Amino acid sequence: MMGVTQLRHRARPAALALVFMTVAAGLAHAGAQRVALSASLASNYDSNILEYASDAITVFESGTRPDHFSLVSTDDLVWNPGLALAWELAGQRGRRRVLRLWANGNFHQKNGTADFRSAGFAWHESWSRGRRLSVSWYRLPNFYLRQLLDEDYLPPYPGLSRYRRASFGLDIGSLDWMQAVGRGNTLRLGTQFEVRRYHVDFRDRDSNTGQGELAWGWTRLPRHGQFELRALYRRSQAKAEDGDEVAGGVPDDPDTRYHGLAAGTHGEVEFARRALSRLSGDADYQFSTRDFDSDRPADKFHFGRRDRLHTLELGIGARWNRAWRGRAFWHYERNRANLGVPVAITSVDTGDYSRSQLGIRLDWSGTLWHSKAAASASDE
Repeated sequence: MMGVTQLRHRARPAALALVFMTVAAGLAHAGAQRVALSASLASNYDSNILEYASDAITVFESGTRPDHFSLVSTDDLVWNPGLALAWELAGQRGRRRVLRLWANGNFHQKNGTADFRSAGFAWHESWSRGRRLSVSWYRLPNFYLRQLLDEDYLPPYPGLSRYRRASFGLDIGSLDWMQAVGRGNTLRLGTQFEVRRYHVDFRDRDSNTGQGELAWGWTRLPRHGQFELRALYRRSQAKAEDGDEVAGGVPDDPDTRYHGLAAGTHGEVEFARRALSRLSGDADYQFSTRDFDSDRPADKFHFGRRDRLHTLELGIGARWNRAWRGRAFWHYERNRANLGVPVAITSVDTGDYSRSQLGIRLDWSGTLWHSKAAASASDE
């Protein structure tokens, strides 16, 4: 018999679709409406798909510890198809409402074990004078992190590995408010909450993470440019126990609690424009800190650890008409993990890594249905 948890997971897509259709039907005569379908396909070369440290890559390439890995290679060609359905309502006095459902896939050319799927929905409510409220939810049911040592696993035969597959499900809910300030300036406030639940072998790593963000933007720069400065704070609380603790004893499970700050910038500029065609460039940079709060000296991967992450992305985008868009991009990450205690070079959980991605993305969008009012507005 199907369990309650399975029923809940299967009911979510149906419930979201029902909400989508109910809202659209209930407001059928509220104003100009449009139902749009969009599809995307991206492909990129990823130099380090599981964010391994350089010493772990050396161990992988040597072939001396095959039980520590479940990969054909640490780099790969990745394909990302996506599909989305959006309902838009244009009301009076500048009010606009958008409800969007989407689903994406992430498929590796050589390492199918790292494939995953994700889905979500977003609701945007806009008013006059640059005011906008956004609510979204993201669901990733099964993400493969890497092989990790399971201290509690007892192999059925001597000599078998205690390294097990570590994977988790992730839910992210977010709420954002944007407000125009003066002429050409915007203020954005956002909050986000994440729930991460590992599969059975690593339940001690379950965590809840909260985030708050503040951003200031300039939207009226030369050549249709935009620029934004942002800052955010994150705090994660982990379960840090799996139920086998001895009464009065010292906890023996990893404690992945952390807190951290981040600051970043994002900019866009248009190089050329002709009729409906556009050629533009964009850049995004962020520096993040992550200080772990573990108070367990035996937890060598997290006790006294401090991470410093630099992330940079550069892109060139093109638009041919209302339906087609394309973008080429380069993404780079460099994380420095300063551990509180020495760790053997065979470890695959140090968190000190570098990663680069080079790829291209193609997007198409089209109208499935629109009201007469929407058609007239589009023609104008």
